Amino acid sequence: MRTKKSKLIIGIVFLGICFTVFIIRISITESRFDNLHSRFQPISMTDALNDYVIKKHKFKGFKYTPTMVFVTLNSNKDCKIYSALNPLYSNKGINDILEEGDKLKKNTGSDTIFIYKKDTSIIKKYYFLLKQFNK
Repeated sequence: MRTKKSKLIIGIVFLGICFTVFIIRISITESRFDNLHSRFQPISMTDALNDYVIKKHKFKGFKYTPTMVFVTLNSNKDCKIYSALNPLYSNKGINDILEEGDKLKKNTGSDTIFIYKKDTSIIKKYYFLLKQFNK
């Protein structure tokens, strides 16, 4: 009888520890997400881009989304890009396509952002429509 009771207590303690770790992980993820959002300015229709991505900030967690990416450009600009999925690319988002070294191009007043990838002798071109992000 005593061993069943001690197994039950151990099980309850284990579940409590798992729950606590889960809550801490959510809190850390939420804090990092908030930090990225406050540090990185969104690309809007009034912006123009003709820069290379020198750093793609990896963010995977409970709020990972294929339609949002945080990047540092060769002009030392930190920005976040929020876009729609493009069915031409099997519904992949900008976060799935964009890599370090890719060139971003966007004209002022346009809602379209282009990604140029140099792949040996050919240049691959992708495009996405920008969306506004309301946190």
